[in-house]
Amino acid sequence: MSRHLAIFAFFAIFGVLTAFYLLPGSPYDQLPQVVETEPKDLGAASTFSSPSPVAPPKAEYITSYPCDCEGDRLLYYTDPWLRGSEVVELQKLLQSFGEYQGGIDGVFGPQTAAAVQNYKSKHGLPADSRVDLATWRSLADASLPVGREKTLPPPGKVRIKIDIYARRLTVYSDETPYKVYPVAVGKPETPTPLGYFRIVSKEWWGEGFGTRWMQLDTKFGKYGIHGTNKPWSIGSFASHGCIRMHNRHVEELFEWVKVGTPVYITKGPWGELGGRPLLKRGGLKGSPVMVVQRRLKQLGYYDIGVDGIYGFGTQQAVKKFQEDHGLNPTGVVDTATWDALGLFYFE
Repeated sequence: MSRHLAIFAFFAIFGVLTAFYLLPGSPYDQLPQVVETEPKDLGAASTFSSPSPVAPPKAEYITSYPCDCEGDRLLYYTDPWLRGSEVVELQKLLQSFGEYQGGIDGVFGPQTAAAVQNYKSKHGLPADSRVDLATWRSLADASLPVGREKTLPPPGKVRIKIDIYARRLTVYSDETPYKVYPVAVGKPETPTPLGYFRIVSKEWWGEGFGTRWMQLDTKFGKYGIHGTNKPWSIGSFASHGCIRMHNRHVEELFEWVKVGTPVYITKGPWGELGGRPLLKRGGLKGSPVMVVQRRLKQLGYYDIGVDGIYGFGTQQAVKKFQEDHGLNPTGVVDTATWDALGLFYFE
């Protein structure tokens, strides 16, 4: 009986509360109603008016690529004002061209919009304040401080070396340095992988990746050499691990390389792979392990996939190699094993 009374009381109270809030003049009617509206696009710089002083949203950008590098950013003068790191980048570029005299505050206000309009009118673009893909490309291209002339293609076999410390990409023609480009590489928290790789695909991606993309055969992440809409980042540690180049540079390199072109990424002096780290089962993963696996495969000790993971198969192959070369068969790649493997450039 008590259980039935409890159920009856629950529904009675629920009915009273529902009627109370649905009656005209109930407290529910007094709550503020939220109405979502689109921001008002103020269009060209010639139509400026002071927007209302409300908190601006984060600047819009679109990222739709399998590599977490950099996406497209559509910026425009709107009410409320857009703000964010993309606007900071825009203001720095416009300032370097003498178009923007204001502070680098990351706010897309009237002064920034006017600078965009002036820049676009001088560079054959629609004279409005919208920063679309064509505008970003123009800004990136105009920031390149070297001549526009192209170099003749290398006459020999093309190979690439990327020096992380120097932030330089060197193109080799039959083992002879042919041309050097400045690049941006990975940040300390998202470093560029080290080791021996090859180009496995070439694509005309563009958008946030500049104008070209050349993917490396890394098995532990998606990395590539590509252009950029952040030209000010070239020469610094700025990417998520990819190699960024100026758009005109990557377009030139794109024509020279083929699928299968070797790419050697090193930390510094010729032949160093981050100090040739100690490798063992369950330890470091990545490029140095791939280097050892490739070398063991070349020598006939390893017939499993080159994946950058130091598993049982890799350990056994190392042990067998060590036994055959008079080394202590520990299965650990130490300095003596690195030396015995004889890992030279692009072997």
